[in-house]
Amino acid sequence: MTNRVTRSRQQVTQQPPELQMRARWTTGLTKIFADLMVDQVHKGNKLSNNSFNKKAWNIMCDEFYEKTGLNWDKEQLKNRFSIMRKQHAIVKSLLNQSEFHLDESTGNIIASNEAWNRYIKGHPDAEPIRGSGCPIYKQLGVIFSEPLTNGKHVQSVEHEEELPSSVFSKDPLDGIPEKELTTSISFKEPLTTIQEEESSSESEDGDDVADEQEIIQPLPVTHFTTTVMHNTTSAMDSTAAANRKRGRKGIDDAIAGAILHMAAASRLRTAAIRKVSERFSVADCIKELNAIQGLEEGVYFAALDLFDNRNAREIFLSLKGDKRMIWLRGKCTSHPIS
Repeated sequence: MTNRVTRSRQQVTQQPPELQMRARWTTGLTKIFADLMVDQVHKGNKLSNNSFNKKAWNIMCDEFYEKTGLNWDKEQLKNRFSIMRKQHAIVKSLLNQSEFHLDESTGNIIASNEAWNRYIKGHPDAEPIRGSGCPIYKQLGVIFSEPLTNGKHVQSVEHEEELPSSVFSKDPLDGIPEKELTTSISFKEPLTTIQEEESSSESEDGDDVADEQEIIQPLPVTHFTTTVMHNTTSAMDSTAAANRKRGRKGIDDAIAGAILHMAAASRLRTAAIRKVSERFSVADCIKELNAIQGLEEGVYFAALDLFDNRNAREIFLSLKGDKRMIWLRGKCTSHPIS
């Protein structure tokens, strides 16, 4: 595969030599390069200094050309690699601040305007991140061997795989001595009607105890009555404990079901977004752009920046023949590259 791609690069060059000397990176091209580096990390071609071996660089050059049609050499990719390393350090330092959070679904850095202004005043390099975010932060974490999350990111439920068996604190009745529990037992109603209300106020508890004390009549202290009271108390304890367990289990099951439903919806949304994005990709636009004959250099590079906009990519790929060149010239010459 590598030899075939290399030969094709040597034989077919759709770009003029002067275009090959300049590497103008867009968001889409940067993501393609980041994905290629992640693939090489997974294949074990990363060195201990967070760079890549010679084999990896050659493979990435060939695959980058295959995906984009841009015949950029190893040094051009290495220059971008250095910039991405610096970008990762800036975002990592930013997220170490308690006021900043990463939304992994969009790559945006979330914080108040006051927090941004205060941070950028001391760290001007973070100014570009404020507007563009860092959509490839997950890939950068893999490339530079950092954890994907630091506990302060806005996590997508898509990554939530396991929850604790219980999300509630210990039952407030657990651990209370039996004597204290039995002092307020009322026999006004059958045991099956007793309900547990953990959130009732102290004043309501006091009123209930007072009413119950007026109704309960003292019993003669005999062996029989002592046995009956003991057996009744044990039955009450068992029933109350069973009700508590059933109540907690029912709530846990409901929460778990809701979270699973949210996770499924999130996965469907992510898959739909990915499918739409792949339909009008930057790589497809560049391939079609390279096929246009007689396109001016200024319009070519302006089109690369224009392809950051998904709507522009969709319009470009939907046009046919010479209408693409007319549309590009109208769009790009009205917004010349400085």
